[in-house]
Amino acid sequence: MTTFAGSATRRGLGAQASDPDRVGVVASTLCAVHCVGTAVLAGVSGVGAVFADERVEVGFCVCAVSIALGALVRGWRRHRSCIPGSVGSSGIVLLLTARCARLESSVTETILSVAGGALLVTAHVLNIQRLRQAGSCCEVCDDA
Repeated sequence: MTTFAGSATRRGLGAQASDPDRVGVVASTLCAVHCVGTAVLAGVSGVGAVFADERVEVGFCVCAVSIALGALVRGWRRHRSCIPGSVGSSGIVLLLTARCARLESSVTETILSVAGGALLVTAHVLNIQRLRQAGSCCEVCDDA
């Protein structure tokens, strides 16, 4: 029989397990906003040059990819669903392609980056959902 404290502890662990995904959603969203913002600001004023700094772009990319890899691997170990990892891998490929391919068109680079960021956000949300499902499954199984 599950006690109130035991149930709360399991729910607490489930919430902590999805924290990297919550950070990943924020990081991926900021990355996508940065890509769109840079394109818009570059056309409007010289402020876009600050946002388009190579170091800033590499930093966003490394941060988003690192968080995604960590969160998705951790999630897969718990829920064993390949869907978040597949979506996240596609997002990572698009981000790295946009970052490393030296594309001639900045519009293409922006589209690939934003699409990659959107896929990463989707992967993190899917991962959070799968982690919640895995957590509720374990509570039911533990009660039996």
